[in-house]
Amino acid sequence: MMTSKWAQFEFKNGSQERGRTIFFGLLDNFPKRTDILVVFLDMEEAVAKDWDAARQLYERASSLNMSSKKMQYFLR
Repeated sequence: MMTSKWAQFEFKNGSQERGRTIFFGLLDNFPKRTDILVVFLDMEEAVAKDWDAARQLYERASSLNMSSKKMQYFLR
């Protein structure tokens, strides 16, 4: 998804806050797309080193209605 790539670019090279805004917009539009959520978590953990924001994202993910297979992938 091109918008996800743009959000990653913003996170790494531009404004992390703009990257977060794009990711949150994607998650609002596609709440069950765990791949977007995983990329967003990777950005928070690796680039921003914002552990509180990552923790909030994990809490958001745990509130989603996912199949057990997807949840196992997400929480590994």
